[in-house]
Amino acid sequence: MREVYIRGALSPNLWVDISDTIELKIAALREHESQVSRSHGWEERVRARAQQEAAGQDMTCAESFRRIILR
Repeated sequence: MREVYIRGALSPNLWVDISDTIELKIAALREHESQVSRSHGWEERVRARAQQEAAGQDMTCAESFRRIILR
């Protein structure tokens, strides 16, 4: 089965629990200065978004995707 995961979709149907790896994600983003805005508070915003996406999913932090199965 082939799948496509779309990040930032308006209607996600898959949530990935990143509770155990959120700090690793933030540390990785710190290393990619050209990819992340260096505005004050960006780390808190990353955490807040992960917590917001986890709401209602029985997770602390999550990333949401639209999962499409290709046939």
